[in-house]
Amino acid sequence: MSLSSQIITPATVDTKTRCAMLGTAMADALGGPAEFHKRFKYPHVESMGENRNFGIKLPPGTWTDDTSMMLCLSRSMARCEEFSEADQLAAYTRWLRDGELSAVGKCFDVGNTVRGAVQLYVGCKENGEQALRLIKEQLGGERNSGNGSLMRLIGVPLVFWRDEAEARSKARRSSIATHPNVLCQEACEVWALVVARMMKAGTCGESMSKLDVLKIFAGFDYTTSQLKGLLACSAQDVETEHPLLRLIARMDGQIPSVADLPSSGYVVHTLVAALYAFLSTPNFEAGAIFTANLGDDADTVAAVYGGLAGVWYGCEGDPFWSERVQEWHSDLIRKDLLEHIIREVVALSKPK
Repeated sequence: MSLSSQIITPATVDTKTRCAMLGTAMADALGGPAEFHKRFKYPHVESMGENRNFGIKLPPGTWTDDTSMMLCLSRSMARCEEFSEADQLAAYTRWLRDGELSAVGKCFDVGNTVRGAVQLYVGCKENGEQALRLIKEQLGGERNSGNGSLMRLIGVPLVFWRDEAEARSKARRSSIATHPNVLCQEACEVWALVVARMMKAGTCGESMSKLDVLKIFAGFDYTTSQLKGLLACSAQDVETEHPLLRLIARMDGQIPSVADLPSSGYVVHTLVAALYAFLSTPNFEAGAIFTANLGDDADTVAAVYGGLAGVWYGCEGDPFWSERVQEWHSDLIRKDLLEHIIREVVALSKPK
């Protein structure tokens, strides 16, 4: 099926928001057991399984740091009068230190850059302004261009989608709290722009195809050579020359090698792999299974995919709620907490 014939599923704002946030959590939990494993070196993943990667036995349906940080950012936006990077840092600190908004009541996994940002915040006696200056100085280099800000982002465009400029600006600011590197900021900005346009099309009765989605990525005014080199393409050449479409055509439904499609914690690898999964599969279920079987940082690639695909396919039935996705949802733990914060995001996204 061509990308131009795959059209966004219409639904209400509330439904799109719920499917995007649940999609993040379900895909995250599905990919969690495959994290750190080499591609093709573990049993094929199609259902929720135990996660034994952290020295404890986490039950099937346990979401990881990706979803916890999404919830932290979303709750901060919902409960803070102003969009506040300092308040977001405080939320990440409570999660890391106290297990607040964890699936199991404690933090069992955290990225090095996030941990470093929280340590700087605590070292500044939780003085947000001072901590943010130090975070920019000490964590702004390219070696800190991990996927920790992209993985938690989805709530930002779900709230601010009606104003693209604001969604883009807030996406960059949300990254700065822990990942001030310009590559992380730009990855968050372009992802937020795409989600915002999806929300507008899907909830306002506008037509949008997956080819249109790719054209947004291809035509974005990148300032970083890493993203530009992998995603930019002239509008007239997207269908025939875009590197992702050429790889999809060459693979013919098979999962690419690590050399062709890395799935590491590097933000560029995560963004490209999640986008590849979205473009190369026909429904939410297939894309989530694809990302869970990439290995390495599979849970984060899956979570990033899950938010985007949740917006695209989100509705009350198919093509989002297939029988298998309903089973994943049934297995998901702490659905009460997820639904509570989803309601907070839905309320915040209402027009003022």
